[in-house]
Amino acid sequence: MPISEKDREMMRQVAAHFEGTRKAENPGAKYRLKREDTRSINDTAIHFGITRSKVQKMLITLGVLSTPMSTAVRELRDRGMSIREMAETLGVSVGTVSSNLPYEDEIHGSETPSEHARAMREYRAYERMQKERQEQKKQDARSSTGTGLAIFGPEQSDSGIGSTLKPIEEERKMSDDWKEDLDSRLSFTETDSRRQRVTHEMMEGQFARYGATMEEHGIDLQKDDRDEKRKMLRAKENLTPDEILELGEFPGALMDRNTLDLEELYGERLPYEPQELLRLHVELIADFSEEEKEIMHKYGEMKGETISRDIIVPDDLPLYALHFVIQRAFGFNNAHLHRFTMSQENVEKFTKSIEQWKDQVGVIYRSPFMAEDAEFWADDYEGGSFKNWLRKKYTGPCVSQCWGEGVITSRKSVKQVNLNAKYYVEYGVFPDAEDPSGETARPFRCQPVYEWDGRKNRKNPPPEPLKHVKNYRVEFKNLRELPLSILNQLFPGSAFNILERLSIGEVLAARNMHLTDAFRHGEEPSTYQQMLDDDLEYEVKEILADGVDSPMDQPCVSSFTDELLYQYDFYDCGDEWKFRITASLNCADLVESGTITQDQLDKSNIKARVTYRPVLIARDGEMLIEEIGGYHGMVDFIRKINTMQRGERDEFGRSVTQLQNRATSQGWHKDDSADYNLL
Repeated sequence: MPISEKDREMMRQVAAHFEGTRKAENPGAKYRLKREDTRSINDTAIHFGITRSKVQKMLITLGVLSTPMSTAVRELRDRGMSIREMAETLGVSVGTVSSNLPYEDEIHGSETPSEHARAMREYRAYERMQKERQEQKKQDARSSTGTGLAIFGPEQSDSGIGSTLKPIEEERKMSDDWKEDLDSRLSFTETDSRRQRVTHEMMEGQFARYGATMEEHGIDLQKDDRDEKRKMLRAKENLTPDEILELGEFPGALMDRNTLDLEELYGERLPYEPQELLRLHVELIADFSEEEKEIMHKYGEMKGETISRDIIVPDDLPLYALHFVIQRAFGFNNAHLHRFTMSQENVEKFTKSIEQWKDQVGVIYRSPFMAEDAEFWADDYEGGSFKNWLRKKYTGPCVSQCWGEGVITSRKSVKQVNLNAKYYVEYGVFPDAEDPSGETARPFRCQPVYEWDGRKNRKNPPPEPLKHVKNYRVEFKNLRELPLSILNQLFPGSAFNILERLSIGEVLAARNMHLTDAFRHGEEPSTYQQMLDDDLEYEVKEILADGVDSPMDQPCVSSFTDELLYQYDFYDCGDEWKFRITASLNCADLVESGTITQDQLDKSNIKARVTYRPVLIARDGEMLIEEIGGYHGMVDFIRKINTMQRGERDEFGRSVTQLQNRATSQGWHKDDSADYNLL
């Protein structure tokens, strides 16, 4: 629609102020954009409280100012070119072209904004809200820290980057839309949490030097004969299971997919990194009633038993970056605390005692005493596109900058946990799934016998007997004698949080063809003793001896659990979102069910390798909403906005529009992005 008279009057006022400022500095000058003009534009922008680009655009619209760029843009516009075509022709950004075009409709920021302008204002308000949320999350963490137990005191004597992706040459254009889209989405942004990406050229140089050394010693290196081997396997009629894997051309092939086939599809050599990819299945742990399932199946885009996402990720993706992937994939805003843990069953399989737990802190588990500043090192959102900020966080190769997770720092902090400290341990019988008969007395609470008051150890009286508890008794024990589960009382919610510098490949054991398949030989979850036998103990001792606790020089571990738990918004009556994460090397189940084709899987495989970024390949169910009351509240919201009649209000007096507006204020929307492009 045409420019309103009110907007045109504002433009005239801006032009008058600019002309007055410009003439005062350089009377009689022609209005070509010079240094003096730039200063006058700045003054005018400050005077009216608007941006410099908006001032320039107004002046160009009224013909008061012209620049070589605005002249070129106007000529190309007269030829019927679009803004994007003009940007490509002139070799500049779309924003530069836009700022040199005259206004043709409403002025952004005016009193009579267009629908697009109103949407942009709402988005800017959303950005401000996101920044406030990040600060609030840190405040919440400060208020929730502390164990409330004085089990510590004087220290006890028991032992206890920034490189960028290589751009693709402009002249190597491909006709496939998906390939052009992929190239356009490559990130070249430098960040402190990204190391230099290893290239083929770097590795070939290293191999050449290594080969020369081997030749000097009379050792003949085998040459790469992948092409010949593949031709031989393709010609063979009856392939063994191992040969099928080696050929990598079976339905659902992901990690085992033949790289040469992918390069034929891509049209050029794939990057050296990432070396391996995994398929993650992230599902909401929810006990939906049959009625709730029916609502979600009908209105909530859910087909299965719960809301889930399937994502291809590089296996070196750290858990801190996986957190941001989950936030984007499910529609969250990074506004609350989170943690990665294992089930108590898997914890007790891997960690046999409290004494062993102390050794594993800094290697597997975070220290419960880790400083909050270390925990929030990656929460540096300062405005702009929140989605782009999230995307940068999980674009690899990622390196954790959390110094609080180092072996040396962690070992020092848990040294104050005294294994010889005395505790009153209360036992009782509580019938449950583990003991339905209700005959076995188990520990349910412990209290320190001595508490440090800042000067000395003060002795606490024994607990009062609980007469209503069957077979109640109190025992007097050392901390080292107590069961591992007691740590959940001493450090609520923080004893078994997994280090987020660890990569998903170091944590999660992936099954073979699909999520319920067996593990390959040697790919099963490792025990702690197996890790120690594989030089973990030597690595830890070396780091402790060197005294360097850099995030880049921490011990490597092998995958130790078959499922990972991710919890979000779990403190102070939060929504308590809980997700189960499992992994597979390939995606046979998705291809066999028709959820995704092998062609789509191959393109996603290529995209993950080229961009070094996770790719969503399947989603089941709506985006979730912050502050909605958990999954029950989510179902209730979906039901109301789809079944309430016009003018009807819910039990709290809210209309459908009010419900939707509240959800939108929390960042919720019906995201219609293709799965391939969501992340």
